[in-house]
Amino acid sequence: MLNHPRLRAYLGLGLLAAGLCGFAASGDLTLHGDRFAAFYGLSLAGFAMLATAAASLPLRYAILIALMLRVIFLPGTPTLTDDFYRYQWDGRVQEAGVNPYRHAPQDPRLDGVDFSDRDRINHPELRTVYPPLAEATFYGIAAAGGGVLSFKLLFGAFDLLAAAGVWWLASAGRRRASTVLYLLCPAVILQTWAAAHLEIVAVSLILLAAAALVRGRDLQAGVLLGLAV
Repeated sequence: MLNHPRLRAYLGLGLLAAGLCGFAASGDLTLHGDRFAAFYGLSLAGFAMLATAAASLPLRYAILIALMLRVIFLPGTPTLTDDFYRYQWDGRVQEAGVNPYRHAPQDPRLDGVDFSDRDRINHPELRTVYPPLAEATFYGIAAAGGGVLSFKLLFGAFDLLAAAGVWWLASAGRRRASTVLYLLCPAVILQTWAAAHLEIVAVSLILLAAAALVRGRDLQAGVLLGLAV
């Protein structure tokens, strides 16, 4: 039975979806490390099976399921990372008119910054390490009154741009399989939609730069690569 590519694709997809849904329903994963290992392992096993037959999976189904597996992580607050507290803090510091590179979060000169989760910022003794475009993003979210959900939605938009970059970059014969594997990669979904991590912004810009470069659009590629840096 598993010799049939379409069957392997759907079985792998089912295992992948079960693992990610279990992950989303597990609550605070710092309290349930065993669940994290089990569900992440299940999703990776499903992805590995899907990878053997990705080209047989209809793209429209892959897109629909990929979107559903992303949306389930929107309501939750990340538990395995606290980076998003630093994102919000840097935005609030800028909103208060202070250069975010000047002082560490524990500096008493920042006591006037309004942020209730200040004590949850990682490495409060260190000044921020995030580059200018990231800081501009943090400021924009803070100025709009957004929180974790806003970061997930914004970074999620870049995730979908990255999928478009994979589509444009891949050769015609590998385009569908490459896009399916990107859209259903559990690491991408978890790091972007569950953890609200910033890195997808740079990844998407690099992919778009590469896609522009292979089409001879050197100026566009240079601008996109510069933004990624």
